[in-house]
Amino acid sequence: MTQMTQMTQVTTARIAGLFWLLFTIAIGFSLTQLRMPMDLIGRGADAEVVSTMLRTGIALTVVAHVMLLCFGLTLFHLFRDVGGMVRIVMLTSCAISTALGIANTLNYCEVLALMTIDPALTANVADFGRTVTVASKTANFGQALLEIFWSAMFFCFGLLVVRSGYLPRIFGSLLFAMSAGYPVNSLTKILLPQFYAAEITQATILLAAVGGLPTMAWLLIKGASTSPRSPSPTTYT
Repeated sequence: MTQMTQMTQVTTARIAGLFWLLFTIAIGFSLTQLRMPMDLIGRGADAEVVSTMLRTGIALTVVAHVMLLCFGLTLFHLFRDVGGMVRIVMLTSCAISTALGIANTLNYCEVLALMTIDPALTANVADFGRTVTVASKTANFGQALLEIFWSAMFFCFGLLVVRSGYLPRIFGSLLFAMSAGYPVNSLTKILLPQFYAAEITQATILLAAVGGLPTMAWLLIKGASTSPRSPSPTTYT
C-alpha cells in the first residue's frame, strides 16, 4: 500500500466506526422515546407530552437508519478489494433493514395522525392506550423482522474481517456471535410469542454489546490495519 492509500484506509474505517456509533446512540434513544409513552398514558399524561415523545422517537429512528445505511456503504467501500459477493449481501441486508426500520415508524405515525384528527381520543385513556398498544406491538414485530437482516449484515461483516485481515480476526468471531442473537430473538417473537421472554432480548443485547462495542472502538481508534495480516485461506464467494 502507498502511504496515501494507507491513510485513506484508516480514515474510511474510522468514518465507518463513527456512523456505527451514531446509529447505536440514535436507535437507543429512539426506542426509549417510542416505548415510554406507554407508561405515561397509563398515568394519564398530557397528550402533548405523548405526542412530543412519539415525534422525537420517530425522527431519531429515521436518523438512526440513515446512519446505518451510511455505515453499510462505508464498509462496502472499505472492503472493496476483498469483498466479492459477501460485500454485496452485506450492503443489501443493510439497505433492506434500513427501509424496514423507516417504514416501521408508520405504526407510530398512525397514532399521531389519530391524535390530530380526533383529539378527543386522548381523553379516553383506555381507548387511547389500546391504540398505542396495537401500534407498539405491530412495531415490535416489524423490529423483529428487520433484525433478521441485521444478523445477515453483521455476519457478512465478520466474514469480511476474517477474510481481509484489516482488523484482528478475533473481531470477526465476535461479530459472528453478535449476528447469532438477532435471529433467535426475532423468530421467537414471531413464531413463539407465547414463549417469548425478556431474557432472550437481554441475551441478544449482551451479545450485541460483546460483539459490537470492541469492534466499534477498534474502528474509531485504530481504523483498518495499514499492514493487513495474511488473508484467511478460506474463500468466500
